[in-house]
Amino acid sequence: MLDPAKIDVIILCGGKGKRLKKIVKDWPKPMSVFSGKPFLTHLMVYVAGFGFRRFILSTGYRGHTIEKYYQQHPASWQIEFCRETKALGTGGAVWHAKPWISSRVFLVLNGDSFLRVGLDKFLKFHLVKKALLSLVLVRCCGKVDSGKVLLGSRQRIIGFEEKASYKPNHFDNAGIYLMDRSVFNHMRRKESFSLEYDFFPFFLKERCFGFVQKGRLLDFGTPDRYAYAKRHWAKGLV
Repeated sequence: MLDPAKIDVIILCGGKGKRLKKIVKDWPKPMSVFSGKPFLTHLMVYVAGFGFRRFILSTGYRGHTIEKYYQQHPASWQIEFCRETKALGTGGAVWHAKPWISSRVFLVLNGDSFLRVGLDKFLKFHLVKKALLSLVLVRCCGKVDSGKVLLGSRQRIIGFEEKASYKPNHFDNAGIYLMDRSVFNHMRRKESFSLEYDFFPFFLKERCFGFVQKGRLLDFGTPDRYAYAKRHWAKGLV
């Protein structure tokens, strides 16, 4: 099995967080304070607990704020900064980070959500399946602004549906991915594009699998979900 210390971790933290503008003001959303520390720090601490040691922070909006903070608060792991000069979308951000990625397999996470998942088991799943792309999935929680992932036999992803009525094989995308470096050969080389809408649905003919995880996905992309996440974090319920 691959050593997690040799696997690069990309954290997507370049969004403007427009729906949280009144709450976070001009502060980057991943730097929102949870229990005395930026959420981004909590996320890296959790991931580092599984042995990952090299983080590539894909920044954009007020990226200098994130860079300055971690230059002043160095961690015990390596942090690289890959800043977008304009919004690239989740897919464009991963493509933009390509020169920073040195590992054959790399982990990608959204910087504004959290799910307690065994990343060691997820990595083993990805390798056993010989997957090119693996997604962490959770049971649908009723979010109306999320697409549904359809899972077939042997945990193969067979489709994506937007605003679909619930079916037993429907899951929510947790925003945690393992990718083989060869995925870059299949990406459309556009400046800005989305992983979820412009890439994943057209990559299904390749080896794509879904790793189902129990638990509640904390996504603080809206004011209501932000308040919910803060309450649960403060109570230690994450």
